[in-house]
This record gives sequence, structure tokens and C-alpha cells, in this order.
Amino acid sequence: VGSHTALGRVFLLRDRTEHLTRMRTLESRNRLIAELPVGVFRIQLETPPRFLYMNQAFADLFNVNDVEPIHEYVVSDVFGSQQSQLIDHESSYSSPEDPKTTEQLFSPPGTDSFWGLISTYSSTTGDADVIEGVVVDITAEKQAEALLTEELDNVSRDLELTEQLWNLSVRLEGFDAFAQEALSLLTDIDSVERARIVRSGSVCCGEMETIVASGTTHIPDAAVSPAIEHTYTEE
Repeated sequence: VGSHTALGRVFLLRDRTEHLTRMRTLESRNRLIAELPVGVFRIQLETPPRFLYMNQAFADLFNVNDVEPIHEYVVSDVFGSQQSQLIDHESSYSSPEDPKTTEQLFSPPGTDSFWGLISTYSSTTGDADVIEGVVVDITAEKQAEALLTEELDNVSRDLELTEQLWNLSVRLEGFDAFAQEALSLLTDIDSVERARIVRSGSVCCGEMETIVASGTTHIPDAAVSPAIEHTYTEE
């Protein structure tokens, strides 16, 4: 561009539409990821491996107070030295065709331990030395699983005990003979220290008539007394 009164000037025009569109897409994606209730992270597989990115949910899980100096966080310091192997094996990485998850007990410094369900992936951008991953807190589910397992074990023991009492009732003649055998069975169980057998109906009719007893007069399990009374309701 020039004129008769000024030297020529050159202007450079560049179309930045594609660049700005991509930046806005990335910003929108990052805002979405940051607000997810699932921990999201990216790791640079250098020596030692370091974090490139973590969202707020991940930072909260692992007690990271400030995510700005992200390159200062070494994987072993955040995950713990025992859990750093989670990123070492390419065969354990997930893919859309083959999703893989690992249950892991994490013990971040300065906060309580928690059970996490973690999945790692090769970089979606094609970087050979970068991996990505997600982690979610499943502590409540693991606790519920443990309680359910304990309850199922208790039910199994109760069913086994009821079956043994039933077999006694079929094999023996007369309540007294059954009572003696049942008492021996109950006191042989490790969790039973005291047992008492009473006649059906006497529990609700004033003074209980004790047939046989061992230790103090407490029925060891709430499921035992109804089973006995049901079996000998006609006695």
C-alpha cells in the first residue's frame, strides 16, 4: 500500500478462524472435564513420570492443593510408590474395544486412604510418551461389599446350624434327647459360649422351664430359638 506522500507499507493478514475455533473447543472441553465428578489426569512418561494435567476432582481425591505448578507433581508422590506401577505396563491400558479397570487402595499423603477404580489409556493425541486416565472413589461400594460378604457368611452359618438342628430333630426321639444333642451342638460352635434350651411356649408364659443349659441363660443367636420352637410347636 502506498501513496504519493508516504513510503509503501506492507500488511500481513492471517485467517485465525480455525485456530480460535479449536481453542474455544478445547476450553469448553476443559471446563467440562474440570467439573466432572470423576478424576481425570494426563501423565508424561519421562524419568520420573510427571503429571501434565489433573482436574479438580482428581486433585480433591489425592489432596493436591494447588494444580497450577502441575509439572512439579511426580506420579509416585501423588499415587504413592506402591501404586506407580499402574502406569508402567502398556498391556494394562484400556481401549474403546477393550476397556480395563483396576481396583486399587490409594494412600495419598495428608489424607485418608480410599479405594479407587482406575483406568488408563494411550494418549488420544498420539503422543507415545503420554498416557491419560480416569479414577473414581469406590470406597463406599467396597465397604458395602465387605458388609454384604460378612452378612452372607452369617446367613450361611445360620442355615448350616438350622440344618444340623433339623437333622437332630429327625434322628432323635423325644424333646429331652434332642435338647441334650442340640446343646452340645451349640456349645461346639466357636462363636457360642452360653446356651439354654427351653420348652416351646414357656418364653411367653411367665417363668421359663429350663431343660438343659450351659453357661448363662442367653440364647446365642436370634435365629436358633424360633427354629427350635417351630420344630417342636406341638411338643
